[in-house]
Amino acid sequence: MIDEYLVLIKIGCPYSENAISLLKEKKQKHHFVDYFKLSKKMKDNVNELIKSLNKNKEYNYYPKIFKNEEFIGGFDKLSKILTK
Repeated sequence: MIDEYLVLIKIGCPYSENAISLLKEKKQKHHFVDYFKLSKKMKDNVNELIKSLNKNKEYNYYPKIFKNEEFIGGFDKLSKILTK
């Protein structure tokens, strides 16, 4: 199975920029969405989904990264996965 990443980014955030660069460098299938262009309802839904997948903990950092529909966290976690 080919891994696919969904990355919710914050424009100007260095960790978001690093995630974009790393996924492109590693030639991973990916989609980027500017989190702040989402509607309030969509942001609320994303945050509830992350909370439900993250042991009932909120995740208030950027980027917010999903791998194959599973929430993995941010750039540090992505970097560990892709540089094994």
